[in-house]
Amino acid sequence: MEEVKYTTCPRDCPDSCGIVATVEDGKIVKHTGQPDHPITRGFLCYKGTNYLKRFYSPNRIYNPMLKKDGKWNEISWEEAFNIAAEKLSYYRDSFGHKSILFVQYGGILAFVNQLAGKMFFNAFGGATFVSGGLSHDGGAAGQKLDFGTVSCHVPSDMVNSKNMVIWGRNPVVTNLHMVPFIKEAKEKGCKVHLIDPIKTETSKHADKHYPIRAGSDGLLAIGIAKLLLESSKADEDFIKERTEGFEGYKKILDSFELEQITVETGLSIDAIKELAVIYSDGKPTSTHLGIGPQYWRNGASHFRLIDAMVGLSGNLGIEGGGANYMPDRRSHIDTSIAASIKPKESRTVLLPQLGRGILEADNPKIKMAWFITSNPVSTAPNSNLTAQALKALDFVIVSDNFMTSTAELADLFLPITTYLENTDITTSYWHNLIGFVNPVIEPQGQAKSDLEIFTTLAKKMGIDQMADLSGDDWVKKLSQKMVNADPSFLSENGTARKSPLQKEIPFADGKFLTESGKFNFIQEYKYSQRELSPEFPFNLIAPKTGKLINLQALEKDVPDFPTLEMQQEKGDALNITEGELVRVVSKVGEIKAKTMFSTDVLPENIKITPAVWKDDLKGVNVLREDFVTDKGNCAAFHETLVRVEKI
Repeated sequence: MEEVKYTTCPRDCPDSCGIVATVEDGKIVKHTGQPDHPITRGFLCYKGTNYLKRFYSPNRIYNPMLKKDGKWNEISWEEAFNIAAEKLSYYRDSFGHKSILFVQYGGILAFVNQLAGKMFFNAFGGATFVSGGLSHDGGAAGQKLDFGTVSCHVPSDMVNSKNMVIWGRNPVVTNLHMVPFIKEAKEKGCKVHLIDPIKTETSKHADKHYPIRAGSDGLLAIGIAKLLLESSKADEDFIKERTEGFEGYKKILDSFELEQITVETGLSIDAIKELAVIYSDGKPTSTHLGIGPQYWRNGASHFRLIDAMVGLSGNLGIEGGGANYMPDRRSHIDTSIAASIKPKESRTVLLPQLGRGILEADNPKIKMAWFITSNPVSTAPNSNLTAQALKALDFVIVSDNFMTSTAELADLFLPITTYLENTDITTSYWHNLIGFVNPVIEPQGQAKSDLEIFTTLAKKMGIDQMADLSGDDWVKKLSQKMVNADPSFLSENGTARKSPLQKEIPFADGKFLTESGKFNFIQEYKYSQRELSPEFPFNLIAPKTGKLINLQALEKDVPDFPTLEMQQEKGDALNITEGELVRVVSKVGEIKAKTMFSTDVLPENIKITPAVWKDDLKGVNVLREDFVTDKGNCAAFHETLVRVEKI
């Protein structure tokens, strides 16, 4: 018997697609895009189209496992819960709550299971938690200083743009359902401009590509802003009525000459003037920011300078405009029941510097760790140090579907469910639809949700502050703010509803969410970029690829070695031939890669993809140094310098 069910994909992707799943005889046989979903429109990306191959992968783990003498052995859930309870109690009682590290990040972005672990450890009395991030955190911190929140127009507003600037973003790979909106805007006459050091897949949809030197995004925004002011094209009403700190910002602009900006950005003065005209005379111009410009130590400042330039040009708060990064996805969700549980004692270590955070923690030292919705040995920079730190711990628990590089270093493995087996609610970090995650099939094997794991463990340990609610009850609780705004919010069936709390055009009323209600101009900026040297002559860029969501990939899509793209003249100088296997070395690690010559990268850059490959689950982050951004404590992934050697 065939049954069709609807759910939402909450994996780490801005599209948050509506899913149609067909079940026959207890097995999912189809996993397709929901045709009437305003964003999904009936099609999925490669990862979604092929998701059932991952769901039913022979490498998926369905039973709890305990490592003994270096080998994994299946155990029962009863034994697993007993071990977890015993270890948590022992380290808390012997060394204090902070001797236990709890790590979670964005592997799954659904709220019920995201909140479950944090609620448990707060109710447990506390732990060492992680702060900072590996994704959007630097840019978000910058925008929050400017606007009081993060900013994004709804996708449908893109078709109102006369010009569109895609800045350090590659939607063909990372945000595929943006592409139809780009095409619709172009059909209405919109011109698309791509600012990126790499000629990405998105360049096929752009009218012009501006190959900016990596890490000079803030300077380009300064150059455009200087030209707007010099040509009297700046929005004087915006400056006088809606902002604070203009004089301090003007000092930043005055401290850079256009000649210096052209040298550092690698763009001609004509190209920068062209962009200034696009922003001033080509309104409405929408700017769509990706995570690339914020993967630098001054990454939050890059965003602040771009925000300021967009505001100066008169493109904030208007249809078809905006400095579009992401909406405040958490503002829709009522997390008060979880937030009411306060830990007795806690501290944080930085996720981008997890290895050194674990090794340097004292009073007490970290003895035990539990990882959910995360795989930091692969996804955080300086993978070798992170792995070294985990090996130094007494006991490690990992909850996951697969044996990841982090799980390989664990002592106890707990198999978890996927979104096709869960009840949950999710939001997007691009659009304004709230997605309902509905179970399509019963949990496979012995897999349990994070909610069930932590609720069961709380009961076992006598932790009564942990609410004992079903997934459906949690969805109702978490939806309360939206129900208060729209009593019918939960009354209709379906996988997605528009949030009644999100404005389609941010700041259209001229008001920002800062303390003063005005836009805050950045007051300090010091341009700095690591100098290339004979020892490390290349800047490493390792962008996302279409067949992986970070490290989540099908086995067949994981190559033997990554590909290194560089310009041929650089390869010739190193006596390297195309297709040759080479060694790539940074200050913290080295890998092997297969060379490919390309003009899509600048001479001083090398591009390495994909992020992971066979026999090395730690992947490209073995090379990356663990720098953090100026605000937001995000990993400054692009700051790493490398050299390429013949083997």
